[in-house]
Amino acid sequence: MAFIIDRIVGQADLLKRPRVSYKISEYIFEFINDQILKPANILQSDKYIYEWTLSFSFKIPVNHKILYKSPYSTGTRLYVPHKGFRTFEKITKNAHLSVVADDINQDIMPEDYALVVYNMIADYLLYNYKKLKKEHSTSRRKGLIFQKSNLSHILHHLRIKNIFWMGAGTYWAGTRTMQQKKTRYGLHLQLTIKGIMDFDKRGS
Repeated sequence: MAFIIDRIVGQADLLKRPRVSYKISEYIFEFINDQILKPANILQSDKYIYEWTLSFSFKIPVNHKILYKSPYSTGTRLYVPHKGFRTFEKITKNAHLSVVADDINQDIMPEDYALVVYNMIADYLLYNYKKLKKEHSTSRRKGLIFQKSNLSHILHHLRIKNIFWMGAGTYWAGTRTMQQKKTRYGLHLQLTIKGIMDFDKRGS
């Protein structure tokens, strides 16, 4: 399965973006694909490129109206998944995964960042695939499907490869606005991005 992982932050938040290697995100998704998606025959079509956009917002609004309750959310981190995929040019399927957090910034450690990405992807899968909720539940906590030992396994290999800080990779920066969108799944915050530009290829 071909995939791309992008990371975006608001233009005003560039200095707060996590300064960790993009390879962490890629390794985590590869692990989830091998351990969860392939055995369940989910997202394995060669007809598409699966693009995962990881969006980071750095402060939870005081009076937010995110009704979706992720099993991974905490008092300082809210995870908001995308319903299904948007298809572009008949070959690219894009999913937008968001985390809105009070405790994520440029000083986040690689281990914590890995956990955030892990939760973002896991939350999307739980939200969109009932098959996984039923067949891969490892906890009674609202269908939690991933064991903590999985994350430990990922971090162990990242330490061996020494790729925690090997460049921050590419972020997308732009003007972002949040608006409420009512759907049959509840009231969500919809992210609009304007003036997108390629940023931070050097990983500085």
